[in-house]
Amino acid sequence: MKIRSRWWPAPLLILLSCGPVPPATSPGASEARRFQLQAVAPLAIVAVSADSAVAGLPPARLADGNQATEWTNGPYKAATSWAAVDLGRAATLASVAIKTGPTAAGAAYDLQASNDGSAWTTVLAGQRNTTWGMETKTLPAGTAGRRLRVFWRNNPAAPAAHFSIFELVVNGTASGSPAPTPLPTATPAPQGSPTAFPSAAPTPAPTPSGTAPVGATILVRPDRVLHATTGHVLGTVRNHVKSSFGNAAAQLAKLRELRPTWGSDSFVYRMGHGPTDGRYDYANMVGFHFASSWGLTGPYPYDDIRHYLDEAQAMGADPFHVINFGTGTAEEAARYVSYLNHAGDANRLRYPNANTQPTRLFELGNEISWIGQRGHPNYAPNETVYAQRARTFAQQMRAASDVPIQIGAVATTNSSWTGNGWSGGATTVKNILTTMGDQVDFLTFHGYPSWPVANYSSVNLKQIMAQNEWNRQKIENEIKPAIRQYAGGRSVWIANTEFMVGFYGDATRARGMFGALYTADSIALAFNQDIRLCPVLGLDHEEAADDALFFGDDPARPTAIFKLERMIARHWGDLAVASSGSGIPAIQVAGVATNVTLPRLGFAAAKSGDRVFVMVINRLNDLDVTARVDVGFQPSSATAYELSAAAGWDAANADEIVSTSPNLGAYRFKRASVTIFEVRP
Repeated sequence: MKIRSRWWPAPLLILLSCGPVPPATSPGASEARRFQLQAVAPLAIVAVSADSAVAGLPPARLADGNQATEWTNGPYKAATSWAAVDLGRAATLASVAIKTGPTAAGAAYDLQASNDGSAWTTVLAGQRNTTWGMETKTLPAGTAGRRLRVFWRNNPAAPAAHFSIFELVVNGTASGSPAPTPLPTATPAPQGSPTAFPSAAPTPAPTPSGTAPVGATILVRPDRVLHATTGHVLGTVRNHVKSSFGNAAAQLAKLRELRPTWGSDSFVYRMGHGPTDGRYDYANMVGFHFASSWGLTGPYPYDDIRHYLDEAQAMGADPFHVINFGTGTAEEAARYVSYLNHAGDANRLRYPNANTQPTRLFELGNEISWIGQRGHPNYAPNETVYAQRARTFAQQMRAASDVPIQIGAVATTNSSWTGNGWSGGATTVKNILTTMGDQVDFLTFHGYPSWPVANYSSVNLKQIMAQNEWNRQKIENEIKPAIRQYAGGRSVWIANTEFMVGFYGDATRARGMFGALYTADSIALAFNQDIRLCPVLGLDHEEAADDALFFGDDPARPTAIFKLERMIARHWGDLAVASSGSGIPAIQVAGVATNVTLPRLGFAAAKSGDRVFVMVINRLNDLDVTARVDVGFQPSSATAYELSAAAGWDAANADEIVSTSPNLGAYRFKRASVTIFEVRP
């Protein structure tokens, strides 16, 4: 497998010391020796191999320049495992920079060198990493070879254990000639991040033109694929109900415009039958029982489950069901799944439904960790008790289905889900995964701006816009490492099963340009972090003015939220690719319980065939920001799709502006705007 390195030449590394230097035999040799010591630099890697890999975590990822992606060896290996890189030519090897998870006693690794890939010499034995960051291992003077191998001494007492390498850089000099002069690069990414930002600096003063100083660069790496995209990052929670709206058919037809033209999935329609009954007087949160609602016509959720299935089919969306965990039972959940996915189900025969599309996505409860939810005191006082019961639910649900299903567990990973009596964070992830084992496929969170970043009692728009940057840090530094450590080698993924701005009494901003900005930032986070479900709540939540898709439930009057999702649906790619930033101005946001460094520009990138797409969000309302967008090749054509409004994030709506031949060398991103570039070589 070829790994092209010309896109991301690394900065020159000057070694201060690398052991004793043999005396030179001539002035020329002395000069060459001195140059060799000074010109040590990261060496190009032309191929990567390994003895095994977990599906979706191939060996190429350990040398893709992205510290958030990794190779992981296959489960149930023998007492050893390895991954190797080929430098393409003989070289003098000075050091290895490597990022793994912390390695415990009995699970150390050796660094080995080889010229032919058959005979290996151990040059450093018994190495361990103690952090989640890049750690440099200095090799003995005189180490040489064309190939370098990381040879893992697996722990025989735990044969199912895994070893992961997130990034590997070999520093040295190629024999016979100095290393090529490196080209300028973007600032290296912070550990664990696919999106690099500079460290925090004071916010620059506005220029007279109201534009941030030029110097920012967004670098896109089309050759470095992060993961396949999924259309399920677009969608909504059930809000267009036939029994509630006279124009429901028109609303459902309009929502078909949100079906993505990319990705392997349709967009998603979430059925919120959780531990609540949909009413907002908490004493009546008794839960939805589907078998008690045959023939009922409204309002949601007191209607027939078939109405929801009809709506999903009419709008061309994949259904996603929330199981009543709080007041339901495992047996009821199994009957629910059987009705959806088992051809011989008794309820299905008695209450037939024309929509026979299988349902593959289920979530066990909705905010069950929150004490206001019915069932929490009995069935979810902590994450372990929840997971014990959830495991039984999942087992019975899978047994009732004719098709494979995926089941998500509530995991209080971030945003408003910071505990509520549970441990929160990595501890919650650990307890759920170790308790549920192979019965959990994904972990869910809700992307609401809230403590510790924002406080709804005193709305601060900068705090709200900083939420997804806090989410990113939480996911990269705490949630994903815990998943890797406790998932037992399985590919457990993350879902944001509902999000919204959620102002109280400020529908103008919630449904206008500010709501679109927050939606774009949430979707960009999903693309960068491989969050595979991200439906906006998209309805009026009574006491809160939420993000909505239509003004007055009129499909002829789409909001900025709808326009943003439609723009993404039409202009994106099948594969998410790496992107990084340098020189991007940032501000410090003081939250309720934490401070966040917020880069003014957020971004994500994707590709389909030879087309490259870049989404850039100017998150703040005070300055335009001019930046260079480098896609790694000279474009033959480019188009910019921009969603913006003259009033910035205070605007009640927004317009999509299309421009051809945008200046990617110095594009001016308007304040509070979202821009998608479509570029061809």
